[in-house]
Amino acid sequence: MRLVNENEALPVELSLNSDSWVGRHPDPLMYKPYGITDVTPASGPYSGYTDVMITGKGFLDEYADRARCRFGIDSNYAIVDAEVLDYGKLVCRSP
Repeated sequence: MRLVNENEALPVELSLNSDSWVGRHPDPLMYKPYGITDVTPASGPYSGYTDVMITGKGFLDEYADRARCRFGIDSNYAIVDAEVLDYGKLVCRSP
């Protein structure tokens, strides 16, 4: 899915039967997708406490209190809070 700039959004059209549509003219539904384009550093010391910069788009202030990063694998991981810096950056401290 294409990521959009802060002042843009993507139109969304939904249908369960290919006949009745929601989101079409005159009242289009708009959506701001989020996505990650870079993680820096890509690796670090096992002992942790490294600040990790997440770059992308769609990091909205209205969801900043729920931003999280997950470190590890499916069977062994830790989730930490993230700090949204702006629409395109957030930072997490590795556990």
